[in-house]
Amino acid sequence: MAEGGKCKSAQTTCMKKYVKIYIDSMGYDTSDVIPCEICGAVAVDIMHIFPKGSGGSYIMDFVENLAAGCRRCHEKYGDKEHLRRHVVERHEEAMQIRGYTYRKWLIDLMKVSNKSRIVKAITDNG
Repeated sequence: MAEGGKCKSAQTTCMKKYVKIYIDSMGYDTSDVIPCEICGAVAVDIMHIFPKGSGGSYIMDFVENLAAGCRRCHEKYGDKEHLRRHVVERHEEAMQIRGYTYRKWLIDLMKVSNKSRIVKAITDNG
């Protein structure tokens, strides 16, 4: 991508940085149909499990914080703290199925923690 978020050429497929991180980390190709990690429907979004306002800015682009979701699940689960553990658990299963070696300590922390504990753990663990 060029500055300002515009593609360098018409031949280049533009995608947000976090979408590329998700696709590359999970072993997908840009032509793959990616399933929603919650319900199995076709995913249309890569969502942040911990949105920026909920501490996600510290783990924003870690694949552990990125999940594929259909529109219905994104609306149902996105930015709803009381449902976050369910999304984290489904995402952990998806990472295992795709063979991604993830930071288990971060996933475990995401299941039970708030912003300040996650920031401290990331600072301590890198």
